[in-house]
Amino acid sequence: MANKDHIGRLRQGVSVWNQWRTQHPAVVPDLSGENLSRERLERADLSRANLHKTDLSYAKLTLGANLHEADLSGANLSFADLHSALIEKANLGDANLHQANLHFANLRGADLSGADLSDADMTGAKLSGADLRGANVKQTRFDRVEGLKESEKADLRTRGALFQGPPTYWELRYLK
Repeated sequence: MANKDHIGRLRQGVSVWNQWRTQHPAVVPDLSGENLSRERLERADLSRANLHKTDLSYAKLTLGANLHEADLSGANLSFADLHSALIEKANLGDANLHQANLHFANLRGADLSGADLSDADMTGAKLSGADLRGANVKQTRFDRVEGLKESEKADLRTRGALFQGPPTYWELRYLK
């Protein structure tokens, strides 16, 4: 269950939140199970945060949002914008990332086992050491990803992943 003080600080805005995180580096924020759908969390420092089963659908976690080592297991990140987010070593096991924008996200060492990545855009993502076992990758875009071995790409192709194709909505939006 989320810590009400932590939720209150986050709702005061990203700058207040990040300042609090800087002043209290040992605190592990607990935002678990909270509804943060459609929140604008650009540049938010959510590193090591407990976001287990949190609703972050349609949230904006871009511009270097920091989710390093965060627990996002079972979280709803469907349609979330995680463009260029730092999600390194995060636990995204069984998370819903349906149609999420993970364009150029750093997912090195992340646990994506059992996650729903269907129709997500992972173009340019950094995936070395990421665990994609059991993830739903049907129609997931993996164009120009870094860190996947050819054997891993072959496995993902057999599960419905895409590695080339026309520009996606997210590419057109960010490359204008």
